[in-house]
Amino acid sequence: MYKGVHLGVLAGLAALVALVFLRGEPLNQPLSELLVEDGFNFVLFAVYLAWYLFQSYQWERQTGRFRSGYGEYLKQYAFFQILLLDILLLLRLDERYLPWMLLHYPEVERFYLEAIAVLFFVGIQGIAVLVRSLKMEEAPREICQLVKDVAAVFGVQIRRVRVWQLELVGNAFATGLIRRSIFLTGSLVAYTAPDDLRMIVGHECAHFKLHHLEVRMAYVASWVWLGSFLLERYPEIHWIYVVFYGFAGYLLFNVMARRQEIQADQMAAAKLGGGAKMAEALVRTFGMGSASTGFSRLFRWFITHPEMEMRVNHLMAMDSISGGKSEGSSSV
Repeated sequence: MYKGVHLGVLAGLAALVALVFLRGEPLNQPLSELLVEDGFNFVLFAVYLAWYLFQSYQWERQTGRFRSGYGEYLKQYAFFQILLLDILLLLRLDERYLPWMLLHYPEVERFYLEAIAVLFFVGIQGIAVLVRSLKMEEAPREICQLVKDVAAVFGVQIRRVRVWQLELVGNAFATGLIRRSIFLTGSLVAYTAPDDLRMIVGHECAHFKLHHLEVRMAYVASWVWLGSFLLERYPEIHWIYVVFYGFAGYLLFNVMARRQEIQADQMAAAKLGGGAKMAEALVRTFGMGSASTGFSRLFRWFITHPEMEMRVNHLMAMDSISGGKSEGSSSV
């Protein structure tokens, strides 16, 4: 709820910046005026994000979910805020500057300006990655060997295994299209039994085997490209359609991501011991969570992971169909 309110306020600020201009029609304003206005907007967003981070840190400390100092909290979570700011800048470019450049610059000059903008966004991404690396370290040898053994079962090659020292956060992440990597949080490595960790790593390897990351990247790239194309060709389009386009794309991505999580669970279960074993590992590692309510059933469409109850049900149904046998098991 706390994070939901934060995102709601942020969305309100973004809408205010997008809809209210200090003076005149933006397409007819000089570039210097646009930059001055958005310089103010950028400072507004940056101050708000800094304030939110501090308030969030205070709340996490009071509830016992974070025990270190504020500097460590920034190392752990400022990465996400920088990425968010980068996304807002990209949306601002699409909403205001691409139509403006189309009207004021010939094609060749516009190409160079857009290339500079891309480099600028890549630079911000680089800063975010640098902040994230402050809490990263190479995984111990035994963890690397466990990941290598599991990856061999799936026929995928993991080039790097790192431990992300997030305080009181247990999770695992698969990333990389060419240099495939698996990130495990420090809490997950410290408090998860080897057999359960093997199943969790299997889930991440299944994402690679099923090419889920490539599918997500293709979806996001197509979605952004189509939105940019429409905004550039039709700058007069009403803002409500832009909001609807973004919201629909976001919900569709979540539906796809939730389905991918179920598929990764099922593949890991099929190769590593069956649905019951995978379900037990997930529940022991992450817990079942609270019972579903009307609000939570609505909220599920705004997250990329299914609730644990749904994941367990799919895994148990898989066992009932296969008789509890996995690819690696044999009848006795």
